[in-house]
Amino acid sequence: MKVFGALSVFLTLCCELEGSALVTNCVQLAQHITEGSGDGQRFRLDNVDVFRTDPAKSAVSVQDGRFASPSLLLGSQCHARDDIGSGDRVNISGFIRRNENGDMCAIVDAVAILGHGAPIRPRMIDGPDFYRPENDYRQVTLRGIVNEIVRDEIDPEYLYFSLSCQGETIYMGYSTGQSSQGDLQSLVGAEIQVTGIAMPRLFGHRQFLGRTLQGVYERVLKAPPADPFALPDIERIRFQSPGEIARAGKHGTRGCVLAVWNHGQTFLLRSDSGLIVQVDQTHTNAPAVGTAVKAAGIPLSNAHYLNLVRADWASAPAFGADGQEQSARLIHARDIMEDKSSRVKIKPQYHGKLIRIEGVVRGIFNAENKDRQLLVEDDGYLISVNLYACPDTTERVSAGCRMSATGICVMDIESISPIIAFPRIRGFSVIARNNADIVIVSRPPWLTVGRLFAFAGGL
Repeated sequence: MKVFGALSVFLTLCCELEGSALVTNCVQLAQHITEGSGDGQRFRLDNVDVFRTDPAKSAVSVQDGRFASPSLLLGSQCHARDDIGSGDRVNISGFIRRNENGDMCAIVDAVAILGHGAPIRPRMIDGPDFYRPENDYRQVTLRGIVNEIVRDEIDPEYLYFSLSCQGETIYMGYSTGQSSQGDLQSLVGAEIQVTGIAMPRLFGHRQFLGRTLQGVYERVLKAPPADPFALPDIERIRFQSPGEIARAGKHGTRGCVLAVWNHGQTFLLRSDSGLIVQVDQTHTNAPAVGTAVKAAGIPLSNAHYLNLVRADWASAPAFGADGQEQSARLIHARDIMEDKSSRVKIKPQYHGKLIRIEGVVRGIFNAENKDRQLLVEDDGYLISVNLYACPDTTERVSAGCRMSATGICVMDIESISPIIAFPRIRGFSVIARNNADIVIVSRPPWLTVGRLFAFAGGL
């Protein structure tokens, strides 16, 4: 029994020693910081080169051969902190600690400067190289076209750039400093050069965003086009895969507006070539139904149709017919949702078509911050009729009345993602265009069974 007890103690000590083994290279240190492990472990990096120091001399980054370290925080007991510069060769040691946000960080408590060298310049890479492990935590320079610039809604001190870099989309976090978002919006569409630290992941609330660049833009290589709508037509990528479309960068289209909804931020158009394109715009000023517009944005596909997101639009000269159908054929829900044998067979070709439905109003919704809607029952299906274009209609419609609704049929299709190879169509809605699209066919009788019993009970 004593032998067994001694053996247990020995094995426990071995496990503890193994768990607290000294970290001796950048790869191991980066793995602990990235994965959130190694709390309390010490590290020692010998004969490594400093390639970056922050302006306050409170942190450094080093590299050993192919790989780079995360940012190393210089502790107050580190007396050499003011002497360290890019290009220095050093021995550096410290410990891993979990900070108040729950993330791991590396704290330096000793530095020995072995020699001084020329400052190490950032590594020039292209878009695909950004995702190579040897560039993790390294200072890199990239060139790309600015798709958009948005303010970080959870940290007002930061903006995020979306850059197209040789077929890859790369996000760059940018500390605003003295710049405002308005100052930088003129860069949208420009080809620029940026430099920063390639982060394999973010820490905190955006930890699932993936790889990002934390840096600054340095200079404009090519000014944005004078006409922001002078872009390749979305027609060119209609037969590409959803992944290729997502990496294609900004594209444009022009056509006739068929329907508007979502507080005016979403509209559907039929392009001059006949494509049905849903446009999610960045502004709240909505185009009028029936007008010709041009739109520019980031293309996405749901495997059925092409859409433009984060888009801008402007009026355009009319081209040919106005694209508006003059009459709508009465359609029953089962005509869109089923085949003749009553099996589910949704017909996506109705997307963008002018249709008319009849049914009984089962619900009226006036929720705050949402378009007003009616729920209309037809063939056992509940169909949403969107009233963004005619919100006052709800004042003359009551539950139980039979009505006719004319409008544009819009399919509700899942967004595509790596795990949703075949986005499903969940149903459809009707987007009314004006007050004339909503017609009351009949109202329910005033004398109902409930009212009859109530009347009889009062006698």
